[in-house]
Amino acid sequence: MMHQVAARSSRAESEAASQSEGRPKPYPERTPAEGCTRSRWLVLPRRTHTASMGDSVGPRFEEAAVSWMTVWDRLFPEDTFDPHDDAEASEMHRLRGLVMAQAAETERVLGMISKRLAPDKRVDVPSGVLLKVIRGVLNDQQVNEWSSQLAMIEAAIKRRNRVVHDTIEVGSSWMPYATGGGEWVPVITLLGDEMHDESDLRDDLANQQDATCEAVRILRALDQLDD
Repeated sequence: MMHQVAARSSRAESEAASQSEGRPKPYPERTPAEGCTRSRWLVLPRRTHTASMGDSVGPRFEEAAVSWMTVWDRLFPEDTFDPHDDAEASEMHRLRGLVMAQAAETERVLGMISKRLAPDKRVDVPSGVLLKVIRGVLNDQQVNEWSSQLAMIEAAIKRRNRVVHDTIEVGSSWMPYATGGGEWVPVITLLGDEMHDESDLRDDLANQQDATCEAVRILRALDQLDD
């Protein structure tokens, strides 16, 4: 985040030159939201709603995930970043949602396995904790028999954590037209600090689905032991 904020210091110096090149500002002029002040952490103004209980307030930015940089630019148009292409990131956000949803299915199965093996342990805990409990109560034969399954589930949990907690950033480059003007063109997508795109997230989803399959196999095997 700090390198992005630092980049703003050069924006004021280059704005005049940019305008002379025909480069438009990232967004049209807007009025900053009332009650917002610039700070290190962006705090959105409290939204007021007086409708009756049960009524819903629509999302401020419609049904889309928006970058914090986009939010900053909308609230403080006098002090903007280069535009973040949220439309370009939308498919990645959709896939992230599927990865998270599939990871929740694995967590549910791990909870059932943990409850069966260690009924005194809590199941309303993260997947990593559940997996640690399960490994702690399996006998040596079971650990060896299911080593590959457990390793796959562990890898999926770690990957899920990255997908959930890292943000998507779309890097764009200004491409001038020969006839004047130009446009911002996406050139790179990042998840956290690593290059990542839709195909990578589809691989992440495949891994999560595989992890759910392996967790179900273990649950089924435990069922058969009880028969």
